[in-house]
Amino acid sequence: MKTVVREIDRLEGELGVPLFTVEMEILAFLYENGPTASRLLMGVSRLSPAGFHIVKKRLRDRHLIFGEKSSEDTRQTLYDIAPSVRAQFDKLAVLVGNGGGLRPGEAANQGA
Repeated sequence: MKTVVREIDRLEGELGVPLFTVEMEILAFLYENGPTASRLLMGVSRLSPAGFHIVKKRLRDRHLIFGEKSSEDTRQTLYDIAPSVRAQFDKLAVLVGNGGGLRPGEAANQGA
């Protein structure tokens, strides 16, 4: 999965347009890195603190991420993706690992 995210980052830079929403970037980062402090996630999002907290609340309200107090520092909350979201990313990783499923042009030809 990390290769896919790196390739998307490269393509975004080349095209000059975002291919992922900020929500998807956060979910992909958590999938790859596991529980992460809010401050680091804010850096990943490249949003202002206010914008990041709005997005984080939206993800929490939709039960896509959850937060737990750090066992090392109870003042810090670590965020991770919900198990159901991790399962969806696992399916995507398998699909990508199998060459991406459909080849270019196959989707258009399937209805014929």
